[in-house]
Parts: sequence; structure tokens; C-alpha cells
Amino acid sequence: MSQVEPNAGSYSLWLLLCEEDEVWVRGLISALAGELGTEAFFPHVTLMGALSEDPTQATAALPALAESQPLFAAEIDGIGMQPSVFTAFFLRLRGHPALTALHERAKDFGGGSVSAPMPFMPHISLAYGHIDEGVKRSLRARLEGEFAGRSIRFDRIAYAYSGVDIPITRWRIDACVSLAYA
Repeated sequence: MSQVEPNAGSYSLWLLLCEEDEVWVRGLISALAGELGTEAFFPHVTLMGALSEDPTQATAALPALAESQPLFAAEIDGIGMQPSVFTAFFLRLRGHPALTALHERAKDFGGGSVSAPMPFMPHISLAYGHIDEGVKRSLRARLEGEFAGRSIRFDRIAYAYSGVDIPITRWRIDACVSLAYA
């Protein structure tokens, strides 16, 4: 696990994809960013956002959260679309006990410093931005078959500098810890 310098800002706990799935989804995100004129970003599931905990203290607590959860896979449950910038176009993930458990444990992460809790909707965003609804419907029709019957495997938790007030190009992973091996 890497050490980070304390700095002010917004942080998130991200669940990261296993390498093979990460490469596949990252390629899709990059292709969509090029097609839509949006920013590419690192594929992840946000377990908890809007954390304001000191990064040094928070990253020290990260191993306990990650090591309590074995590697797992969650089924893709289709493509979702919403008007929000950060849920404009995404892969819905079917409910999985590990996703729920990690989200629940993440609520206590960093001494309860969550400033803006949101309902948990496990997903992997594919495109951020204000995207025309017709364009999103067309993309969904074109891509939906690619995800049928697929699962995404997860193997790490990251403490990421990210948030709605931080440009996507400045998002970064400050610390990363592997999930437990079963």
C-alpha cells in the first residue's frame, strides 16, 4: 500500500475490477469517451463517496476493510441511464451480498466522516457527462448484447481522490489494497 500526503479534498472508496475485466471495461470507457467527446476515467464501483477523512489516517484503515472480503464476481444486469452527469451511462450490477457488505462496512470507514451519503446503487459507469437521451438509447441498443450473461470480478479496494468538484482528469488512486483470497 502506498503512503500519501495529507491534502484537503474529496475522497471515495472504490471497488476495483480484476485486471482482465479492468482492461475490457477501460477499453470500452475510452472508446465511448472518444465517440461522445467526454473524459475517460478509471473503471470502478463507488462504495462510498464524499469522504473528507485525512488521507494518511484513512489509508491506514484500508487493509482491515479489504482483507475482510474475499474476491468475488457480480453479474451484469444490463445498461442503465440517468440524467445525472455521474450516472449518465453505466453497467448495472445485480445485487451481490459482497457488494452490500462492503458498502455497509464502508459507512464506518474513516470514523464516520461521510458528508453526503447517497442510496447505494452498485454500478460501473461507462460514460460521464450531459449526454443526449437519444444518443444514450442508441448506445444501449448497440451495446446491450455485449454484456448478456457476463460477470465482473473484483479484487481490490482503493482510496481515490475524486468527487463532483474535482475534474475527472485530476482523479487519482492514492492507496490500493487487495481483497482477501478465498
